[in-house]
Amino acid sequence: MKAINLSHFKRKLQDVSKGLFLDHGWVLPNGLKDKGLKNPFNFTRAEWQQAKRIGQDAKALKAMFAETWATSDNASSLQAALAERGYLLAKGDRRGVVAVDYRGEVYALSRWSGVKARDVKSRFGKEPDLPAVADVKANIASRITQQLKGYIVEVEGTFTKKSATLNLKRSQLKTRQIAERQRLREAHTSRWERETLERSARFRRGFAGLWDRFTGRHGETRRQNEREVLQRVHFMLDHIRRR
Repeated sequence: MKAINLSHFKRKLQDVSKGLFLDHGWVLPNGLKDKGLKNPFNFTRAEWQQAKRIGQDAKALKAMFAETWATSDNASSLQAALAERGYLLAKGDRRGVVAVDYRGEVYALSRWSGVKARDVKSRFGKEPDLPAVADVKANIASRITQQLKGYIVEVEGTFTKKSATLNLKRSQLKTRQIAERQRLREAHTSRWERETLERSARFRRGFAGLWDRFTGRHGETRRQNEREVLQRVHFMLDHIRRR
C-alpha cells in the first residue's frame, strides 16, 4: 500500500500502445503516428533540426509504407500519398520501383510495403513511367538546397536582430564600466591624498620635532608611514588584478 510516483507515465503508455500496433501490423491511429514522417519539405527550421536529431523508427517507417500501399487504389494515388510524406518514387536498376527520401536513401517499395514484387509490377506495369533514381536524387538535392538557403536567410535575419541588441547592451555595459573605473580612480585619489595628509600631520614641527628626532620618535613615525604606504599600494594592486 505504498504510492509510487510514475514519471512521464502517459508517454510510456503511448510508446507501449504504439509498439503493440506495430508488432501486430495494425494501422496506427493519428495520435500514435510518427510526427517525423511528415513531408520534410514542409518542415520549419526547428522541425528540420529535430528530424535530423531523432532519426527514424524502422517499424514506424515500414508501417507508413504499408498503410500508404493499402489505402491507395493505383500508382498515382500511391505516388501522391508517399510524396505527402517526403518520399518520391523512382525506377530502380534491379529492384523495380523504389522510394527516395530527402537524404537520398533508397527504399525498395515491395520490401518496405510488405507486398510481393509481382504486386508492384501489377500496379505500375512492367516498365513503370517513373524517373531514374539519379534524376530523383538531383531533384531532391535542388529542392533541399533552396530550402536550406531559406533557412540561412532566416538565421541571418535573426542574428542581425540579436546582434543589434547585443551591440547596444555591450555599449551600455562599456559606458557603465568606464564610469565605474573613473569613480574608483577618483575615490582612490581622494583617499590617497587624505591619508598622505594624515601621515604628514604625524610629524611634529618646531622644538617638538627636534625633540622627536633626538628621542627616535620621528624615525618610528616615518617607518609607520612607510608600512602604511606599502600596505595601501598592495591593496590597490590586488584590487586592480581582481577587476
